[in-house]
Amino acid sequence: MKRVKLLKFIEISLAVYSILILNPIGANAEWKQNSNGWWNTEGDSWSVGWKEINGKWYYFDSNGYMKTGWIQDGDKWYYLDNDGAMVKDTTIDSYTLGSDGAWVQNSQNSSEQSTSLQNNSSNIASEAKKTSDETGTSNELANSEDQNSKSSNNIDGETEVSNGKSKVKDGDIIGVSDGYTYYINSTGIYKIKDNEKIKLTSDDYIVDVVLYKGSIYYALGPEMVENNVVKGGLYKVDIDGKNKVQLSDQLVENINIYKDCIYYSGTSSVTTGNTVSNENLGIFKMNTDGTSRTKISDHYAKFLKLSGNNIYFSSFDHDYKLYKVSIDGTNEKKLNDDISWDIQVDGNWIYYSNDPYDGHTCIPVPLDETRGNIYKITIDGTDRTKLNSEASRLSDVSDGWIYYNNWSDKSYKMKLDGSNKVVVE
Repeated sequence: MKRVKLLKFIEISLAVYSILILNPIGANAEWKQNSNGWWNTEGDSWSVGWKEINGKWYYFDSNGYMKTGWIQDGDKWYYLDNDGAMVKDTTIDSYTLGSDGAWVQNSQNSSEQSTSLQNNSSNIASEAKKTSDETGTSNELANSEDQNSKSSNNIDGETEVSNGKSKVKDGDIIGVSDGYTYYINSTGIYKIKDNEKIKLTSDDYIVDVVLYKGSIYYALGPEMVENNVVKGGLYKVDIDGKNKVQLSDQLVENINIYKDCIYYSGTSSVTTGNTVSNENLGIFKMNTDGTSRTKISDHYAKFLKLSGNNIYFSSFDHDYKLYKVSIDGTNEKKLNDDISWDIQVDGNWIYYSNDPYDGHTCIPVPLDETRGNIYKITIDGTDRTKLNSEASRLSDVSDGWIYYNNWSDKSYKMKLDGSNKVVVE
C-alpha cells in the first residue's frame, strides 16, 4: 500500500481532541508550528530542503519540518543552530565551518572525524556514556516540546526505568550495546562501530525510541495511507535489525519500559473526511511482546516519566498541570498549578520548566526571563522551589546536576539547588 505523508500538521484541539489536517495552508509564506516542530509555508505547500529566509539558510526534512543540530547533505556536514539557522565561519564541537556553512574537512582526519560527527550529531558528549545492553536512553527532538536533550542514565529496566522522549531528531543516540552505537536519522535506525555502519530499519518518521534488553522499541509519527486512514504504530525490532513486529496501531508518545512492561501515552485515530478524531486517549500499559494492553488513565499525558511505582506527567487535558498516578491507575493526584514541561524525576524530586518558550524562530528578544524558569517539587507535591531566573528548557537531571539551555548557543548545568551554574563543554 502506498503511503502518503500526513498532510502537514496534526494538532489536538483542546475542546474536542480532534486533529485537523490542513492542506493547502494558504497563499502567503509564513512560519507555522505543531507538536512535531516548525515548518515554512510556501503558498499551498511548504519548504523542503534548503531555504533562505530573511537572509538566513534553513533546512527542512522530507516532511517539511525544520531541522536543528548537525545534518549531512550529500558528502557535506552543516550545523543548524537552536533556531534552525545555518551557522558559518565558526567552530562547533571542534569542527570548523566555512563561509558556506559546510564543515571544512582535514583530508588526513576526515574519515575519522566524519564517523565522530555521525556519533555526535546530537548531544553525543552526554549520550556516549550510556553503555548498558539493558539501557533505554532518552532522545528528544529540538522542537516545540523538547530541546537539546541530555539523557538520563538508566540501568536495566528492572530496578530503573528505560525511557525515551517523544519527538526524536536526526542523529539522536538510542544507546550503546556490544560496541555499537545505535542512532536515528531521517531514513531509519542505524548502528555504527568504527567505520562500519549498518542500517536496521527503513522507517522515516520515528518520534520516540528506546533500547531495552536486546530490542529497539520505537513509535512512528502519524502518516496517511489510502482512503484517508491515519496510521502511526509502536514497533519492536531486534538490535540486529531482525524480527520487526508491530505491537500497537495507536499513535504513541513517551515510551517508558519497566520490568518488561511498556508504559506510554497513546490514542487511536478515526478519520472522517479531512478530520482525524482522536479516540480513547490515555496512558496505557502492555507487555514488551505487545500482549495484555490496558488503559490505566484517561489523561492525555505529555512529558510522561515513570519512576518507582508512579507515573509523573503533564496533563494536556488540564493546561499542562503536573500529575502523578500509580502504575496500576490508582491514587491519581495533581501536584501543582504550573504549566509544567520537560519533566525529569530524580529521587524524591520532580524538576520541570514552568511555561517555557516553545522554540519559535521569532521569539521576542530580549526574552521574558520569567518564562521557563526551572522549578523542583517533591513527588508528593510539596516544597515547590524556584531554581533559576532565566528563560530555560530543561533537558536532564543526573549525577547531582541539572542540564538545560537558555536559548543561547551554549548548554549549561547547575547543582540541584540551583547553584554553581557552569557551561557544559
